[in-house]
Amino acid sequence: MSAAKFGTAKSAKHRTKKTTVVSDSIAELSDALPNIDRIRAADVIIGAGYTGVSLPSGQIGLAHSLLSEQAPGCCELMDRAGELAGSPALQLARLAFSWDIRSRVVGVATLNALTQLTLKSYANRVFTRKGDIADHLTVRGDVVAVVGNIAPTVKRLRAKARKVYVFERNLDLRDDDILPDTAVEEILPESDVVLITGTFDSEWHRG
Repeated sequence: MSAAKFGTAKSAKHRTKKTTVVSDSIAELSDALPNIDRIRAADVIIGAGYTGVSLPSGQIGLAHSLLSEQAPGCCELMDRAGELAGSPALQLARLAFSWDIRSRVVGVATLNALTQLTLKSYANRVFTRKGDIADHLTVRGDVVAVVGNIAPTVKRLRAKARKVYVFERNLDLRDDDILPDTAVEEILPESDVVLITGTFDSEWHRG
């Protein structure tokens, strides 16, 4: 596998034996994009707030950088600093399997960029809307779970839904009404509608 160039290849190969959100996403993209092996990343930027990956055709994928959870100066991507642009997008996407958070963030941002290419292919299955997603959901009487404290969206949902659970890892974004992300496994199955932000965590890989 070409992904062997990256330090996470062995662990990624081991963990893809079971179905995960990431493996399902890569399989869907591979089916939808016959030329995925020829797509390369035009640019990769790891910022203080967000990490972005752009494609030559103009699509951009973002993911939260989660810098507060990373050891300063310690990352397997450091050896490739300045060289990620131009890498095969599928290789970068497979970094979403990594145990290294910064690598995983780059992988998810790449998945989000590649997903933009599939929107036309899935025009009969995927509908895009402008504005806050809460304004387009019919959730009255439903139990809603939001992974990631998106405050404006949560406020709108609480005005419509029967119950809204919000899970947040960042202590600075958590108050008495916000649950820690460790509560996801217990409470998420009780929900009728689930909104998930774009950065995957290893907790979501559990079968």
